Amino acid sequence: IDKKGNVLGEWRFFGLYSSNAYSTPIDQVPLLRQKTARLKERAQLPAASHSGKALRHLLQHYPRDEMLQASYEQFEETILGMLESQERRQLRLFIRPDTYGRFISVLILVPRDHYDTALRLRMQGILLDAFEGHSAEFNVRLSEHNLAQVQFTIHCHDAHERDYNIDKLEALMTEAMASWKDRLQLALNEKLGEAAGNRLLQRFADNLPAAYRDDVTPNRAVSDL
Repeated sequence: IDKKGNVLGEWRFFGLYSSNAYSTPIDQVPLLRQKTARLKERAQLPAASHSGKALRHLLQHYPRDEMLQASYEQFEETILGMLESQERRQLRLFIRPDTYGRFISVLILVPRDHYDTALRLRMQGILLDAFEGHSAEFNVRLSEHNLAQVQFTIHCHDAHERDYNIDKLEALMTEAMASWKDRLQLALNEKLGEAAGNRLLQRFADNLPAAYRDDVTPNRAVSDL
């Protein structure tokens, strides 16, 4: 800063966090303590209530890098959105572009009984296409809760300038999450009506060989049944 108070330049410190940055309790890291205290005040949830305990669990298991790097506004929007999603048990997607445009961080909540490696690969493909990414990293957290937490880091150029539609991406993810049996039920109901479609589904769906499901689309299976 010059004598008139004008900014002439800046100091930048580059490096990696040590393991202590990830293992130290939140309330012992000033930046994180301030963020979480502000969030709890904003949420106004009694600590002993079901929602209060769910919020505490989310904060304890939230990706530490995200907690450190996100602005408070981004942090609040994501945490409160995740809290709402847990109550509804629905797929939700939260996006944070890197400030310096290097990558896009995507946090996805997926019902545990739908999550598997095949779904993770489909979701990764959707994100790489949407952001024109050249590589991706992922991390999965499974707990006793009914939602799996999947975090993707999509590396792309000019990440902070990318346009995206969260509703469209969530719709694509939800479609990718549907099992072959789910799609068969939808196709049967559209073709035959709910009552007749459900009768055929109940009679045949669990008895169709895996090889058949791999080779035949649900729409074709409706004609076969």
